Amino acid sequence: MATSPPAKVIQQLCKEAFSEESGLTDGQLLERFVAQRDEAAFESLVRKHGPMVFGVCQRVLCNHHDAEDASQATFLVLVRKATGVVPREMVGNWLYGVACQTALRAKATGAKRRAREKQVDLLPEPEAVSPDLWNDVRPLLDQELRRLPDKYRVPIVLCDLESKTHDEAARQLDWPIGTLSGRLSRARKMLADRLVRRGLVVAGGSLAALLSLHGASAGAPSLLVAATVKAASAFAARQAATAEVISANVAGLTEGVLRAMFLTKLKIAAYLLLVVSSIGAGLGVGAAALLSEPQHAGQTETPKKPQLNVEAQAEQPAQARGGDRKRITPADIAQIDETKIIRVSATTDGRIERIHKATGERVKKGDVLAELYSPELMTTTQQFLNAQRSGNADLQRNVRERLRLWSLDNEQIEAILKAGKPVSHLTFRAPIDGYVIRKHGISGAYVKAGDPLYDLAELAAVTLKGDQPAPTATKNPRIQTLLEERRATLRLLVKSTTAAYHTGKATYAEVAQATSLLLKAELEFCTTDKERLALHEEAVALAKANEKSATQLYKVGKAMHASVLAATANRLEAEIALERAKVTINSRPK
Repeated sequence: MATSPPAKVIQQLCKEAFSEESGLTDGQLLERFVAQRDEAAFESLVRKHGPMVFGVCQRVLCNHHDAEDASQATFLVLVRKATGVVPREMVGNWLYGVACQTALRAKATGAKRRAREKQVDLLPEPEAVSPDLWNDVRPLLDQELRRLPDKYRVPIVLCDLESKTHDEAARQLDWPIGTLSGRLSRARKMLADRLVRRGLVVAGGSLAALLSLHGASAGAPSLLVAATVKAASAFAARQAATAEVISANVAGLTEGVLRAMFLTKLKIAAYLLLVVSSIGAGLGVGAAALLSEPQHAGQTETPKKPQLNVEAQAEQPAQARGGDRKRITPADIAQIDETKIIRVSATTDGRIERIHKATGERVKKGDVLAELYSPELMTTTQQFLNAQRSGNADLQRNVRERLRLWSLDNEQIEAILKAGKPVSHLTFRAPIDGYVIRKHGISGAYVKAGDPLYDLAELAAVTLKGDQPAPTATKNPRIQTLLEERRATLRLLVKSTTAAYHTGKATYAEVAQATSLLLKAELEFCTTDKERLALHEEAVALAKANEKSATQLYKVGKAMHASVLAATANRLEAEIALERAKVTINSRPK
């Protein structure tokens, strides 16, 4: 920025023009900053959202200086990622999410540093349980709030954490006032219910009062606002003297969060690529097998019933069924019963120390899948040991329940008591015998509670290409009954989803998904090639309409780019199935 006297006067005028009293919305201020890199517009955003960001960081870190560093890093991330905030008016919600991520990273870094500097046995005794409800709610509030869906989290951020009135929030979000009030009430109840599951008894009304009193009361220091704007200016311009303006801690936090965002994009892209390749291979083979034997249509075993696959495979040698296979690839899979897929997710925030199994590997129940380092687990187990030593039965019970929610069984908890030392690592094991269908985590990645680590499929749920039973010449009454029940159920699902769509309670994508499932089920009842081709063409038309809808929603900022990619993948899948069906039909002798 220019530093001459005329430039300073112009800057001051701009600040007054872009102040909150000017009436410019968050979207307009952010657009000004994105288009012109205007410091005054950015400063106005810092002043408007700084108290909320600082409050989040203060709640997570419980340290004034660490909270200042994390707040400054949050706004520096905004400098780099401002163009990615869509829609623009949701900048407050976006900043809330980044503030949580930055504060957690700062907390993990601090915990790791302290763990190196001190022996675990020398950790101080935890503070006594305070009768103040806010002291109990504060450490869990942001953990649960950030897990709410956007449509429920945004009203709490605006009304409770940023103290906006219902009218102001509804105007900013372009929602009817009734919609805003209803979602806010629902969000508070959902948040209160989640806190109850964490051992805190708090009603929705009490929670709203607590948030209004404490959540928005953490004011960002004026010096912090000025320092943040100055640092952002240097950061945006990539000035040589940036190191003099931004501390090493803030710079490290900023780069760490930016790197995590980049890795998240890479993981999403890799995930979509794997989905497209897996679905394309599986459905292509399934369609070819279905069309190659039209005289037995509706009589062969349905690929959605794993029990039937087990019965058919029982008559084959174990080696022919792939019993000795230790690893499979998507190309080996003919079909998967999705109802038998089990997801293994992180039960607490932390860092993945090691990944033991890869996609396609065969696993046995109890095999180690991953190890997770969790500072929160170390603190909680230390509290548990201290409660045991002090004889505080209520605290013991609350902490023990929290450990159970993190997937520690009684045997593991008793082992901690016997050893007398806290633990910092969680071990995740395979709950079933089966295959790793998808590996989500990577070593060194930071994850949040609920983030997926693995998708596993039971052995009986996976049918390999060489394992498909030959079509039977006689009709199986039980299979026919199940096929008809499935078709009837899917017809009801399409009808119900369509009605919900017309009342605004379901999306077009949900209607398209339900209809697509019905079309695939209808293929089982086709008796002629003409009927099959007609169903495939209908599926293609549906997928194209869904892709168009997703693209339009993305353009107006109401959907993520990942939704467009998923819709495109579904359309390609439908077109591939259609073309393969045509090739199969045309290749038959006349």
